[in-house]
Amino acid sequence: MVPSGLASRRLSRTLGKTAPPPIPASEPLFVGRQTELVRLQPELDRAIAGDPRLVVIEGEGGIGKTTLLDRVCASVRRGTVVRAGADESEREQAWGVVTAVVADIERRRHSGASVAAPGPGADPLAVGAGLVTLLSDLCARGPVVLVLDDLHWCDAASAAALLFALRRLAGRPLLVLAAARPPFPGELGEGWQRLVGARGRRVRLQGFTTADVVALAASQGRPVSAHAAARLTAHTGGHPLWTAALLRDLGVNELEDLEAPLPVPRDLAGTIRARHGSLGRAARLLVAAGAVLGQRFDATVASAMVGVGAPADGFHAAVDAGILLDAGASPASPPAYAFPHPLVRSAVYEDLGPSLRSQLHAEAARLTSGADSLGHLAAATLAPSEAVAAELEAGAAGEVDGGRLALAQLYLDAAVRLSPPGHHRRRRLLAAVESHLRAGDPVRARRYADEVAAGDAAPDRDFVLGWLARSEGRFADAQALLSGAWRALGASTEETHGPPVARSDTSGRAEGRTDGDDALKAKVAVGLAGLSLLRRSADEAVGYARAALGARPWVSTAHLARAIEMMGLGLGGYGAEALALAGDAPPQAVELHELIARGTVKTWTDDLQGAYGDLSVAVERAEAGEPLRMMQPWALLSDASLRLGRAT
Repeated sequence: MVPSGLASRRLSRTLGKTAPPPIPASEPLFVGRQTELVRLQPELDRAIAGDPRLVVIEGEGGIGKTTLLDRVCASVRRGTVVRAGADESEREQAWGVVTAVVADIERRRHSGASVAAPGPGADPLAVGAGLVTLLSDLCARGPVVLVLDDLHWCDAASAAALLFALRRLAGRPLLVLAAARPPFPGELGEGWQRLVGARGRRVRLQGFTTADVVALAASQGRPVSAHAAARLTAHTGGHPLWTAALLRDLGVNELEDLEAPLPVPRDLAGTIRARHGSLGRAARLLVAAGAVLGQRFDATVASAMVGVGAPADGFHAAVDAGILLDAGASPASPPAYAFPHPLVRSAVYEDLGPSLRSQLHAEAARLTSGADSLGHLAAATLAPSEAVAAELEAGAAGEVDGGRLALAQLYLDAAVRLSPPGHHRRRRLLAAVESHLRAGDPVRARRYADEVAAGDAAPDRDFVLGWLARSEGRFADAQALLSGAWRALGASTEETHGPPVARSDTSGRAEGRTDGDDALKAKVAVGLAGLSLLRRSADEAVGYARAALGARPWVSTAHLARAIEMMGLGLGGYGAEALALAGDAPPQAVELHELIARGTVKTWTDDLQGAYGDLSVAVERAEAGEPLRMMQPWALLSDASLRLGRAT
């Protein structure tokens, strides 16, 4: 949703003070929020039936609360919509919201008479009783939707009177929709929370998904690819206002350039720079140190980085300016602060300049440990450094062994950036490409493809280029490259032939990490086995899989080889033998690729219940982020579900 008009100017107050105005639009655009609309419909239905409901829509400024309210109100075909909104500038003025509610009710009743606004010393209970009468009269004429926007800024007197009234409007066709920033109820009081618990629900708005951003871009005539949308979503946290701002600010080439960092929206960057610059020196340094440390950071480390011995006043000034939030879990916990949005942190970080950023990262590397320290060391190093690159490469190897591929990718990218020319750089290039492909990210792997291809032909080079070609759907290129690597390793094609059910003994294969020709041979064999499956060459797939298992593979390679062996046997008509290899362990206890293979073979052998059980768990695990290579369980699960007559 893209806010527009007067309502959106309220939404633009994202940081405790007025942020830049939103994007002008000729008409409001509505994207996403279908789930929220579905959740709100039953509340409207219950209210129309005479069961009054209260729904609080929570979300940070600019997330789209008002636009969602607009959409719900536009869908009301029968009844009266009464709207009122609070404003930050009127928070200390008694009866501002009640006066707005009464005025809108009087306008919609088309009454010539008017109700006088409550005086400054009026009793909230008496004012609330008057609201009961007004709303009851209106409900007698049909359903009523009472919209209270920006409730977090409601004055205390109005909040008390409204709460009194809403508690007493039982049996009326009334739906109250209130928009508020978290945490709810905040300064409204616990009575509001109890009322929601008794008569309603809370709906928390999150940022847009990648699919929402694709739709938003298309609605603005700025179509983007799924990769560009995913990057934009990650950069803005899916925040509708700032996502729309970048769609407006950037050209198509800038949005699609996946290597260039995305900027902060111009209006937001200017606002944050001004606020940061207006702080005192100590506060500016503390905020800068925090931007280097991360979205949420340890206040003690930030203070030590910039040598501020008594930081409390500086941090409080940054909080008052809306640049930081107090993120301490409790008074007894270590002091911590956070930026209210990732883009606020990015705006501060970008404004520091390379030299100061490098100095602060170097201090952070000295004061932190483990992965944090290594990441800061990489960011602090501006020129090629073999020593730092080697440290990053070693750190990446540890992350791969621990199954933390995302961190390994970051370390290897930094290691390549800092590597001087030579054989060490070549090795890190290949490792970076492989890490991105292992994580299912061929777009990032493609960045290094030209430099890798320009190197001398060798089995390790041809392996990663073959894997990349397969990931991009260039199967003929993949076959040629992997076959060349297989021959260069001295492997014989005879290793891939033989009776498909006469499995060689592989119980002695290594389960550790092996960096030699055997490990490379295993990976090449798995690549060729997968291509054989695509060609439906069952015997060849089984042969290559068994060659991989006999070559002392990494653990992950061994799992994939076993899975391909099972699928090759099943494809060749040896389903019983494949299932015997698969075993009967519970789905959660089986490695993901082997679980998918087991479920696939069960579909081929008409064990549809067993297939559904395996594949549904496989889908859950894949969607939860478990790394997945080559095998996709979604279509297989759909097939099993359709044959069982189930809906997925």
